[in-house]
Amino acid sequence: MKLTSNSKIYIACKPQVASGGPELLHQLVAKLNQSGHNARMFYLKKMNDPIHPNYKKYISDYVFEIEDDASNVLIVPETRTFELYKYRNIQKIIWWQSVDNYYISRNRFKNRVFAALGIKKFFKIENPKYHNGITDHLVQSKYAEIHLKRNNIERCSYLTDYIREDFISKSKAISAEEKENIVLYNPRKGKEFTKKIIDSHPEIKWVPLINLTPAQVADRIASAKVYIDFGNHPGRDRFPREAAVLHNCVVTGKLGAAENAVDIPIDDEFKFEDDERLIKQIGNKIKECIDNYDVKIKQFEPYRKSIEKQEKIFEEEIRNFFS
Repeated sequence: MKLTSNSKIYIACKPQVASGGPELLHQLVAKLNQSGHNARMFYLKKMNDPIHPNYKKYISDYVFEIEDDASNVLIVPETRTFELYKYRNIQKIIWWQSVDNYYISRNRFKNRVFAALGIKKFFKIENPKYHNGITDHLVQSKYAEIHLKRNNIERCSYLTDYIREDFISKSKAISAEEKENIVLYNPRKGKEFTKKIIDSHPEIKWVPLINLTPAQVADRIASAKVYIDFGNHPGRDRFPREAAVLHNCVVTGKLGAAENAVDIPIDDEFKFEDDERLIKQIGNKIKECIDNYDVKIKQFEPYRKSIEKQEKIFEEEIRNFFS
C-alpha cells in the first residue's frame, strides 16, 4: 500500500448493523482520522441515516460512493470481497476479521448463484491468481494469520481490535462481593453442545446474553462469575474478552481461534474439546470457578491485563501499517 497526503481511505460496511465486525470497522475509521488520515465509512446501501446508534460516537461523516483512484485505498471485511472487483484503480485490502464467516458468506446459495452467473466475483483464497489483485491482507487474529499462510498468503499484517472503553472503566469498580453465582453464555453460538452442558447441570444458574444493549451486556457480565463459549470462534471474539475484563472466569471450547494460545490466552484447564464424554468434567470446572471464585479468577489476571492494553496496540498497528 502506498499513501500520499491526498489519499482517501474507505472502509466498507453494511449500514445500520450492530455486531462485533461492524463496530471494529467504525473504530478503525475513528482511529485513522485521529491519526491524521482522511478516512471515511463507505456504506454499501443508501439510506437517510446509515450510522447505527451504537456507532455515532465513532463517526459523523460517511459516503455512499468512492473515488476509484490509485492513490486511494478500499478496505473490506472478508465477507464483502465482491466489492473489490467493482473498481480498477483503487488499492484493495482484505481485513480478515473472521475466517469462518468468509466461507459462510461465499457458500450462501444466492452468492453461489451470483458467482456462477457472473453477477458477483468473490476473492478465492484457494486460487493463487486471485492473490495478485489484492494490495494487502490484514488479520485480526492469529487464527486468520495461520489460515492465510496455509493458503500461501505469506504477507499479512496484524490489525487486531480492542474492547470499548466503558467495559474497561467498569472493570475497575467491580468487587468480588457483587458477583453472583451465575454462568453466562451466548445462545447464538455452539447451540447444540452448549444445550447439552446446560441440560446436564440444572443445578447451575444459566443466563443467556441476548437482546441486550452494550450497556446492558456490561451490567450482566459484571454481575456474573463465569462465561462459557463453545461456539466456533471465527476470530478474536469480543464476548470472551468482555467477560474476562469484567472479572469472569472464562471456559471455552477449542474451535477456531480458541484453539491457539494467542487469541484466547487462558490456561489449558479452561479449554475443552466439544466431546459429550467431557460434559461432566466441564460442569465440574464451571462449579469450581463458582465455588472457588476468589482463587480461580486470579488465573485470568494476565488475560485481563492484556485486554486492557489492546487499544494502544491497535493504535500502534495503525501507525505501523498506515505510515
